[in-house]
Amino acid sequence: MPFYCFVEEDLDLAPPTDPLRIQAEYAKTLGQFCQCSLTKRRILDSKGNRLSPFNIKLFLRTTYDSLQPAISLCTEQGFDLLETARAVDVIERWYELQLAGRPILSFTIGDYLSSSLPQSVYHFLNSQGTVFLKTKRKGFSCLVKSSSLLHFDDALISILHKYCCTDAEIMLLTAAIQIKTDYLGKKESRHFVMNGRIVNSSRTVYGIQHTVPRSLLEYATSIVSKIGNNVFFPKNYVLDLALIKEDSSFVDIIEINPITCSLCYAGNSIFTSNGLFQMEDYTPGSLAPEFQHDKYLHPERYMFTHGGVNRRIYSSQDYYDLTGGNLC
Repeated sequence: MPFYCFVEEDLDLAPPTDPLRIQAEYAKTLGQFCQCSLTKRRILDSKGNRLSPFNIKLFLRTTYDSLQPAISLCTEQGFDLLETARAVDVIERWYELQLAGRPILSFTIGDYLSSSLPQSVYHFLNSQGTVFLKTKRKGFSCLVKSSSLLHFDDALISILHKYCCTDAEIMLLTAAIQIKTDYLGKKESRHFVMNGRIVNSSRTVYGIQHTVPRSLLEYATSIVSKIGNNVFFPKNYVLDLALIKEDSSFVDIIEINPITCSLCYAGNSIFTSNGLFQMEDYTPGSLAPEFQHDKYLHPERYMFTHGGVNRRIYSSQDYYDLTGGNLC
């Protein structure tokens, strides 16, 4: 059985409805909770005793900002982690797998600011009216006109200087997309993959039972199968998909994220009853066990109708619309 390790500084800032806090409380009921402190440099169990690294595997649960410091702390103290720093680095370069249906180009901020972009990027920008730009690591993304990028728009440059600390910062560029919607919002899905298998799937909503469209589930299965053929890619990760609206709709990868810092929606869970992560642990369309437990304690949080779905977005990322819209 793994111990679920949460970061004290994250929990101190998390409101009661935050999935990290809900998962921490559920882990306590299972007797599988521990907590690391980045400032005090220690890892304690639920009773406040120091945890020994002997024969214990930690499933670290953090925000993205705490990801690397927490991994470093746990590793320094001798703990075996479900997801290592090396695995995180490989997962964050998921676009190199070239599994997305739409082109995803990469370049460094230094190359951009010195007008030394690859020719493929210039060709792409000249073929697009509006593009989506983000940092490889979580932190910044924007919708921006290609002309603003090509002509070094002052507002864009100011924002890039704010979020990009070094010239080596990698940026990802792709076409602007429209995602199909229904009463639950955008037709996006999040799939937790453990040991190379999808263990649970959810739409990107919180607090309401629902099912994930078959088109998204089938595409997720095909992508996980293709990734499984790559012996260098980690077996644990989180796959985000969307049904994209164009002349004919198609499903595509939005992102692949480290499992440590990927938060859960209504049907996603990090918990299992027997220590092994298997699809059979979860009933499609039901709330994940930690949310079922929270619903039992706080039913008022889950009283939503179709017209009042909780569409909370879990992200520490700043998103800008630089096409003439407002900060989102």
